[in-house]
Amino acid sequence: MEYTLRNDQVIKIRETEVKDAALILDFFVEVNKESKFLTREPHEVDMTLDEEMGFLDKISKSEHDCMLVAFNENSVVGTIGFHGSGLSRTKHRVSVGISILSEYTNLGLGTIMMDSVIKKAKEYGKEKIELEVRIDNYSAIRLYEKFGFRNEGIIRHGFLVDGQYIDLLMMGKILED
Repeated sequence: MEYTLRNDQVIKIRETEVKDAALILDFFVEVNKESKFLTREPHEVDMTLDEEMGFLDKISKSEHDCMLVAFNENSVVGTIGFHGSGLSRTKHRVSVGISILSEYTNLGLGTIMMDSVIKKAKEYGKEKIELEVRIDNYSAIRLYEKFGFRNEGIIRHGFLVDGQYIDLLMMGKILED
């Protein structure tokens, strides 16, 4: 689907395909250079192209995982996805992760992507979405709260960045029709 951001740029969002692997790897290196809110340091984005292709192929066949990609023309500018389990006691819920290049933040892309992934989770029959966010990532927390995510607890010392421990906020949303 195509969407117009606040700056009038047109973004296309769709499910990932195996052919996106190289672009997604490049995106993850770049976005991890820009942000310390994400899990990895840039040098920790270490999948090979073949590994990324296998990963994307596995997601495309999964009943519990989904990954969406946002393109501006031929460049990946954001990803969002969820990961779940087939285990009977936890298959109703998924964990979501989102990353957006800094030049595309505060333009409405996060809202569009979150809305898209929530719709996908419902299509997959999921009943709950969970996530973890750095306690000092205020814009992300506002986005999640806008969609009805609620605070479900704190993970003390959840991140270690530049020698400093940072707490993580656990948030969740029950999916209702």
